[in-house]
Amino acid sequence: MQQGEKVFTLEFRNISKRDVTFRPGTLRRCGGQRGDTDAVTLTLVESNGQQHRHLEFLGDGPPYSGGCGGQQTPYVVTLSPGASLLLPLDLGKYFDWSDSKQFKMDRLRPGKYTMQAELEGPDSPLLSNSMEFVLPNEVGVPVGDNPNP
Repeated sequence: MQQGEKVFTLEFRNISKRDVTFRPGTLRRCGGQRGDTDAVTLTLVESNGQQHRHLEFLGDGPPYSGGCGGQQTPYVVTLSPGASLLLPLDLGKYFDWSDSKQFKMDRLRPGKYTMQAELEGPDSPLLSNSMEFVLPNEVGVPVGDNPNP
């Protein structure tokens, strides 16, 4: 798998009886690669049960310092009851594909993983269904709130 090859589609569907407003990401991409799903975090579980929780969007590489001077434009969505929104989730934007070990990151070994996406919602986190994928090479991911380091 190379950067950008694993793209999943997230469907946000309003199953309540009222309008729901949330922010899945940003539209203006400055100070780093941002995207429509950059507010989504991932939880990965290795086949041995090891969890890597709340991994954040990196863009095209390690978490470099950068800023927009207040120029980011939030992507805000309001869904009516029964309505849905489809957004791409590119795993290549969550992993460090370089061999650089200079950033403090967890390293994921090649193998089978289960993934669940999470987004802070208006009342509680919005969770995706669990999806499986195979990681053929070791990659770096941001250090999340891994309960079992």
